[in-house]
Parts: sequence; C-alpha cells; structure tokens
Amino acid sequence: ALDVFERDAVTGVLSFVETLSVTAGQQDLVMSPDGEHLYLVASGEVALFQRDTDSDSQNFGQLSYVSPALHADLSGAAALAISGDGNHLYVAASDGATGALVLLRRDAASGSLTYATTYDDADLTAPPRLFGGSLSGASGVAVTPDGEHVQVVSSMGDSLLVFRRTAATGLLGFEQDLVQGKPELPENPVNGLDGASSVHVTPDGQHVLVAAADNNSVTVFARRAPDPLFSFIEVEQWNVDDLHASDHPDYMPVPGLLGASAVGVSPDGAHVYAAGLGDDSVTVFARDPGKGLTEDTRGQHLNFVEMQVDGQGGVTGMDRPAHI
Repeated sequence: ALDVFERDAVTGVLSFVETLSVTAGQQDLVMSPDGEHLYLVASGEVALFQRDTDSDSQNFGQLSYVSPALHADLSGAAALAISGDGNHLYVAASDGATGALVLLRRDAASGSLTYATTYDDADLTAPPRLFGGSLSGASGVAVTPDGEHVQVVSSMGDSLLVFRRTAATGLLGFEQDLVQGKPELPENPVNGLDGASSVHVTPDGQHVLVAAADNNSVTVFARRAPDPLFSFIEVEQWNVDDLHASDHPDYMPVPGLLGASAVGVSPDGAHVYAAGLGDDSVTVFARDPGKGLTEDTRGQHLNFVEMQVDGQGGVTGMDRPAHI
C-alpha cells in the first residue's frame, strides 16, 4: 500500500489523506521537483502517479495512478533518484549477481517516462576502474543538487561509483570508483562500504553519505577533494568511537547503526539520520560541513546526538526500518 499524509508546515504534524493499493514489492519512491508527479519503483516497474496540486481542491494532495514504465532492465529495481531539473530518473537495479543503472527521460507536462539507456559494469571502462568497483547488487542512487554527478552504491560490489552527468541529455560518463578497503589515498584507505545499502547527498552538495548494512556504518565522502574526485573523510560505525581509544575518558561508542539500511539529511544540512535495521532505531548526528578534510579535524564531520529506538520512550512502529 501507499499512504498519503498532509503535513502541517509549522508543527510538522501529519494528517492522513488516503491509502492507495499499489504493486507488491515496492522499494523506493520519489516526488518530482515540481510536485506534480510521484514515482514508485516496485516489481520491475516504475509506477507514475499524478498529484492534485490545487490547494483549493477537496482532493488536494491526493494521487491518481497513471501508468507504469516497463523495461526488461528494470528487473530487480531497488532505488531511484530524479535530477533537480526534473528531466531524468535514474534507477538502480540488481538481478542476482548482476547490476545496472537505468536512465529514464521524463516529460515534464505529463510526467511520462521513456527508456533511454542502461549502464552496467561493461561501461565502467573510461577511465578504467582502479579498484574493481561494480554495479553488482546496485542498491542506492543519488543525484547531486547541481546535477553534475550521479552516485550509485552496490551491496555486492562494496562500492561507491561516481558518474559525470550531461545535463541536456541525462547521459552519464563513468568517473571514479571507491571500494571498501582500497587505498583511495595510500594513507587513507576507504572504509564503510561493506554491504553499501543507501546513498544521499547533502543539500550543499559538498558531501556524499553512504549507509552500509554489513559494515554497520555511515561513511562520509567529500566532493571535489581534489576536484573533480571524491575523497573518503570518515566513517561512523556501530559500537566504535572513531575519536577516542577505549581507555579515554570521553570514549563513547556509536549506537544504533547495526545493519545500517538508510541515511538522510535535514534540509538545512545540519543533521544526519541513519536507520539501523538490526537495532530497530534511528540515529541522529550533528554535521559540521567545515570539518573532516584536515588532519586536525578528521573524524569530526559527524557527531553523535541521540538514538530513537522502537519500543522505548513511546516510540512504536519502527521495527526493522528500511528507509528514511
């Protein structure tokens, strides 16, 4: 089912609007930047819904099913993202040991989608993959706010793959692979991509965040550090304190990231939220965008604030959270 709520902009309180019956196996959804259309990926298709945007209408906010976008390469579709200009959708798909990134072009007026092309590991050749990054198990996709890059994470390839995007066509060119344990820099091997499950870009476009279920972590990468490359900054890992040794008086291992399944960022970029599938929890971090790249601020980009757990403090309905 797909539930629709109306949000009070002042209090944040939600009011139920409607429930729609949708194709089983829904994995992810995204709203178009203009608020006109909702796209839901499920069972090898991307379903299109028209949203009533007339605030004076009694049906304001309600959704009407229009049609699905179908293509063989959408088999195993797991996540989708839409470009800021609203012209292109990118779908991460994985079918067994293989993975792909599918590009769909969007008609802004009708919201309809047209298949454009598919990228797989054979397209990761120019420049060549330095560390063997793979789309196998593609599980998350994100577009940077400036529209220049598309990032894909893969749970089987333990990878973050970076593509350069051409705004006019939406076409992509492979640019960089970052892989668990590989030395992106000799003194700074990448950590936190084992079982990568979700990827999110901060609103300022400066950083990319990856949740990794097998690594029980949230990892931070910087964009253009140095330009045009992405650089590993830090990892926040379940039951680990990345700043202090266990005998330090300020030692505080991070809770709530067991089976980290998703990561999100507040609109102002000040806070990061991570879902812990194994902890039935959401962990909150404060984010300092000015820290993390230099040696004296390494490990200080994210700082633990709190954890909300299902069944504690009145919190309910958060058993095995999968998305944020």
